[in-house]
Amino acid sequence: MYDLSWIAKFPSAGILIVSMRSIRILGDERQPWNSIHICASGWIWRLVLYQFQRSVQDNDSSLLIDVSQPAAPPEPLPFAVGGRAPDGHVLSANSRYLLKDGTPWFPVMGEFHYARYAESGWEEEILKMKAGGVQVVSTYIFWIYHEETEGQFDWMAQRNLRRFVQLCAKHGLYVWIRVGPWAHGEVRNGGLPDWLIQKYPTRQNDPAYLRYVRRFYEQIGRQTKGLFWKEGGPIIGVQIENEYHERGPGKGPTR
Repeated sequence: MYDLSWIAKFPSAGILIVSMRSIRILGDERQPWNSIHICASGWIWRLVLYQFQRSVQDNDSSLLIDVSQPAAPPEPLPFAVGGRAPDGHVLSANSRYLLKDGTPWFPVMGEFHYARYAESGWEEEILKMKAGGVQVVSTYIFWIYHEETEGQFDWMAQRNLRRFVQLCAKHGLYVWIRVGPWAHGEVRNGGLPDWLIQKYPTRQNDPAYLRYVRRFYEQIGRQTKGLFWKEGGPIIGVQIENEYHERGPGKGPTR
């Protein structure tokens, strides 16, 4: 028997599939499965796989999962989230899932980085994503692509964020923008401009660094004005930073 009770301590977002020879589920008379889908997110899936492998080594090949008891209800988030669109539709979220007009909503999200693709091909790719069942388009806004030279911002042609978001809206897709400032995405410096990292410490509470971050965010705000959900637009979410592991004075969490 494998003890996977520790999995419940982690938030859910993605899917990890772990195969095994036999799984027995309490309260379910169906035949044993040959796989189980365990929800995990980001770095957490690696921990799940490691812990599972340890369990396999230390135990036999059967897994006992008790689903005879009802799951605990989702809890409200400790911060305000969601909002009402001009047409009256409401988005929200709890500790377990998104809600649309009060009903659980599980949209399919796909990734497309507009600045990495010719503007002339955006619409075709958006249509392909829609045809594949994608409902939300997630996209990085790579700082290094928009301010290669300090003080000179470029939002034209292949870097035209506003046009890309409008194209998604044209075809009924929602958008989730990932604004960094550090984005990763296999981009040099994680998307931070070369001139910036040569001048200031980054990814910490350095006043000069944060001043430039604010200026970059203000630029994004101008490009996306009127395109957020509450304004009748397709942008339903914003992700700041990415894979943040910094610790120490002036950096990330100390606990």
